Amino acid sequence: MEQLNRELLKLLSLGDENQNSIIRRFDDLAKKYGTLNLEKWRNLSNNKNSLLHELVEKKLDDVIRHVLTECQFDVNVRRTSDGLTPLQVASANKDRFMCDLLKQFGATEIQTEDVSTWLSDADKGKSMNIVWIDLEMTSIEEPEILECAVIITDKDLRELDRGNWVIHFNQSVLDGLGQWHQDTFANREKGGNDLFADVLKSRLKKEQVEEELLAKLKIHCPAKMCPLAGSSIHIDKQVLQLRMPKVHDYLHYRIIDVSSFQAVMRRWAPWIEADIKKQLAKKGQETVNHRAMDDIEWSIAFMREFQTFLTKQNSMNNRKNESQINGRRKRSVSPSIVERSYPVARNQQADHRNQQADHRNQQADHRNQQADHRNQQADHRNQQAYNRNQQAYNRNQQADNRNQQGYNRNQQADNRNQLYGDEKRLLERLDHEKNFNVRRHEVRTQIV
Repeated sequence: MEQLNRELLKLLSLGDENQNSIIRRFDDLAKKYGTLNLEKWRNLSNNKNSLLHELVEKKLDDVIRHVLTECQFDVNVRRTSDGLTPLQVASANKDRFMCDLLKQFGATEIQTEDVSTWLSDADKGKSMNIVWIDLEMTSIEEPEILECAVIITDKDLRELDRGNWVIHFNQSVLDGLGQWHQDTFANREKGGNDLFADVLKSRLKKEQVEEELLAKLKIHCPAKMCPLAGSSIHIDKQVLQLRMPKVHDYLHYRIIDVSSFQAVMRRWAPWIEADIKKQLAKKGQETVNHRAMDDIEWSIAFMREFQTFLTKQNSMNNRKNESQINGRRKRSVSPSIVERSYPVARNQQADHRNQQADHRNQQADHRNQQADHRNQQADHRNQQAYNRNQQAYNRNQQADNRNQQGYNRNQQADNRNQLYGDEKRLLERLDHEKNFNVRRHEVRTQIV
C-alpha cells in the first residue's frame, strides 16, 4: 500500500486552515482504499502513529470529528511504538482542548501497556483468557462491595479457576440499605438469598479480597491484556476502579458485556435469544438469585449457548465452501498447514489486487496526462490558425483600404472631368452669344 502511504502523508502535510479540503480528500481516499485500510495505516516515520494520532498532533479538530463520527475510528487506538492512545498523546502535549474533544467521543484514561509482554508465547495464549467478575454492592451511587466472585476461562469458555469472597459489614450498615436489598439479601426463610447472613459471619476485609483476587489474575492473565466480562459489566468495572483499583488496573480496558449481546439479539434476532433462554431453562438456569457466583455462571452459560449457535452457523458455511477450499489446497501440503497459511495467502491476494488497482490508477493517470498534452497541442494549433486568420483579415483590410483610396482618386478625377466639361460648355455658350450679338449689330447697321 505504498500509494496509500504517499497520499496520506501528502494529505497530512496540509495546514489546519485547509481542514475542509482535507476532509474532502480523506473521503476520496476512503472510497478508493476503504476506511479499514485508513484505520490500519501507521506512519512508520513518526512513532508508528495511527491516522488519529497524526490528526491529534496536528490539531485538526474538524477532521477528527469527521473520522470519529462518519468512519467510526477507534478513539482509544494504541500506537505500536509505545502503546499510547490519542488521548494520552494529547495529554502529554498539554493540549486541553484536544483532550476534551477526544473525551466527548468516548476516549478513556487507560494506562500504557508494556508491549514487551506480547513477545512471550505463553502470554500470547493467556492473553485470550476471559475474567468473569460479578459484584454485589450496597448501592450504585456510593457502592461498597458486599460479595465478589470470579471465574477465569479460556477463550472457549473452559473454566481455569474460580473464587468467591464475602466482605464483612456490621448490622447497622445492612439495616441502612434500601428495600430491594432487604428483600433480595434476606434469609432464605424470608425468601432471600442469605447474603446478609454471610456478610455478618464473614471476617474478610476488602483489602484482603483485592489481594487474593489479584493473585488469581496474575496466575492466569498477563498484565493489562485480559478483558473483564459479565452482565452489565460496565457497572462492576466502575466499582472496581473505585474500590479495588489494583484489580481494575491489572485488567484490559476492553470489556465483554453479555447484556449488550442480549440487547442486539432482542432487536435483530429475538428468536435466537428466546432459543438460548429455552436451553438455559432446561438446565435450571432460567433466572439468577443475585449471588455473585450464580450471576457469573448464568452469564457464562448464556454465552456458551450463543457460542454453540455461532459454531453451528460456521459449520454450515464451512460445508458449503468445503469444495472451494479443497480446490485451493495443494496436494503436497497438509490441511493443517493450509489452514494456517490461508489467511496469509488471502492477505497476499488482497495486496496483489491492491497493487493491480494502483497500477491501473497509474495507467489512468498516464492516459489523463497524455490527453492533457494532446489538448494542449490542439489548443496551440487552434491559436496558430486563429493568428493566421487574423493576419489574412488584416491583409484583406489593407487591400480594402487601398481599393477605397483608388476609388476616391477616380471619383476626384471624375469630378474634375465633370467640372471641365461644364466649363467648356459655358465658354462655348458665351462664344455663341458673342457671335450672335455681333451679327445682330451688323444687321442693325445695314438697315440704318
